[in-house]
Amino acid sequence: MRDSSRPERTHPIRTISPRPLTLTAVRVPRDGRSAAATPVLDIDGAAIAAGEIVGLLGTSGAGKTTLLDVIAGLTVPASGTVRWGDEVVSALGETRRDLWRRAHVGFVFQNVQLIPELSARDNVLLPFRFGNWRIDGAAMQRGATLLAALGLGSGSQSAGRLSRGEAQRVAVARALVAQPPLVLADEPTASLDRDNASLVGDLLLSDARRRGATLIVATHDQDLVRGFDRTMQLVAGRIGGAS
Repeated sequence: MRDSSRPERTHPIRTISPRPLTLTAVRVPRDGRSAAATPVLDIDGAAIAAGEIVGLLGTSGAGKTTLLDVIAGLTVPASGTVRWGDEVVSALGETRRDLWRRAHVGFVFQNVQLIPELSARDNVLLPFRFGNWRIDGAAMQRGATLLAALGLGSGSQSAGRLSRGEAQRVAVARALVAQPPLVLADEPTASLDRDNASLVGDLLLSDARRRGATLIVATHDQDLVRGFDRTMQLVAGRIGGAS
């Protein structure tokens, strides 16, 4: 039984400032291949300033998703370092990487990764559930505002009954709800019609600029590309050019 004399902790929305992101000599081999085989990711060096909005361009299989996974600490490179400010994320153990990611990263996965048994609203609020905190009113309102902005109403429908495009918009709301300093998005408009793609793109860009967050987007959407500060072109796992 819960001790009613102890105040129940809430999970407030915290503001964390973005930091410079640097990758040095990062190499990720292909699964099951020898170290001598051509890696899926081989980056000598890359730097993204705090609050910068950057697009990752390249054909399918160029390494864009792997690069996002490495930045998020979901994939640990075989060699090299990923640094967020003074913290070497790639050197952290699994538990500490998970904690770092919860505190700093909002991720729009290409395959959305919603829990079908939960409502759209509860999927959006999942970032606040990981620490077993009660969600406060500001967080609830933030979730409701994002759902409405993305044309999803109250979010009462179960995620398992959403269309692919609706699920993708829920995934975008979930990535933004906790106001993370680093937002990573893997093809966030790929399953959307033109109007909804514009809605999602505008929200990602405006939210990042308003908060000063760092935004990194892998995309083929040329309308979205025009809103970036710059782009990086990936070719066979290497950064082949920037603009």
